[in-house]
Amino acid sequence: MIALVLAFVQIEAESISVERVLEYTKLPREGFYKSGRELPEGWPKKGGSIEVKNLVFRYRDELPPVIKGINFDVKPYEHVGIVGRTGCAKSTTTMALFRVNNPDEGSKIIFDGINILDDVGLHDSRRGLSIVP
Repeated sequence: MIALVLAFVQIEAESISVERVLEYTKLPREGFYKSGRELPEGWPKKGGSIEVKNLVFRYRDELPPVIKGINFDVKPYEHVGIVGRTGCAKSTTTMALFRVNNPDEGSKIIFDGINILDDVGLHDSRRGLSIVP
């Protein structure tokens, strides 16, 4: 009897996994590779600049923004640390830079003069970035 119940639970768990995979196939496809702008060789350059303009970021369309219009510049070869208390959008800012979720319209994230939100696919924008948590 116990073996039968365990087998039933395992079949149900595996069915849920298949169900999730099917749900993921219905999600809109990300622009991982985007044809269009040809990136310069070695982009982004070592120590390149970062400009963030009017960054508005929300986790889902129906939720209010968690970042509302921030602006900052990082000059070449500058080292920057993002510090602050719990809940002040440190991780969310990083998520925006790596495009885990795309920011709202009007936001600009510019690496070495190229707006990664409009002109670059996810693969190209992430391959040259790194973070030390």
